[in-house]
Amino acid sequence: EALAEGIHQRFSTLEGVIIRVRKPNPPVATTFDGLEVEIERRWPPS
Repeated sequence: EALAEGIHQRFSTLEGVIIRVRKPNPPVATTFDGLEVEIERRWPPS
């Protein structure tokens, strides 16, 4: 959330952003290739 808002503040003409963060081989009790989180934020046109 903070990253999306910071990007929007820096580039105020953006209408939206998609941010994906991926952690390959996470240290969890089962086997995964990786875990990821994705957020999409949209703002009204300036």
